[in-house]
Amino acid sequence: MMLCPAFLAAYTKTDRYWDWVRIMSMRSGQPGINGNEYASMDLFLPPTLAEQEAIATVLTDMDTEITTLETKLAKTRQLKQGMMQELLTGRIRLI
Repeated sequence: MMLCPAFLAAYTKTDRYWDWVRIMSMRSGQPGINGNEYASMDLFLPPTLAEQEAIATVLTDMDTEITTLETKLAKTRQLKQGMMQELLTGRIRLI
């Protein structure tokens, strides 16, 4: 079965993946995961490459939208902070 790299990249951002990494890293005295351990990782794949690509595309689009909204939120907070400074210092008065 083929694996879409973008789907795998999205999978590595999940809690399920990071829980597995924590478990595998704690098993030995020296942290790290070798190739054999990665080969044993359970990875549930959609049946077709097209479906994997579609899921990866949706997730990438969502990540992009979240980043855009976070940027807007940060700018709005900076604007609010600046307006509060102007009001609290008396440079601007509301009448």
